[in-house]
Amino acid sequence: MANLGPQRYAARVAWVRTMLHVFAEHGGLAPGLDLDGLAIVLSSATLGLLSASAAFGPLTEQQLAAALDSLTALVERGASGSAPIRDPHALRASLMSIYDQFSAQLAD
Repeated sequence: MANLGPQRYAARVAWVRTMLHVFAEHGGLAPGLDLDGLAIVLSSATLGLLSASAAFGPLTEQQLAAALDSLTALVERGASGSAPIRDPHALRASLMSIYDQFSAQLAD
C-alpha cells in the first residue's frame, strides 16, 4: 500500500473493523459492542501513538511499548466477553485469512 494519506488510514480502519467482526462472530468480544465505533477508537489511538513523540517530546521505545500494552489491557478488559471463544481454531483460520489479504494489499 504505497498510497499515503486518508486512503491508507481508511484501509487500516476497515481492516481493524473486519478483525473486530471476526472476533465478535467467534465470541471473543462482549455482545452489544459498537464494533465500527471501536474500530475508529482503536485506529485513532494507535495513530496517536505513532505521532506521540511529535506531540509530547521524545519517547523511548520502552515508553511506547508500555503505552501500547496499556491500551491493549484496557481494550481486553472492556471488550472481552464472559464466555470463552467458541472455536479457537476457526477464529485463528479466519484471522490468518484476513492477515493474508492485508499482506497482499501491502505488497501492492
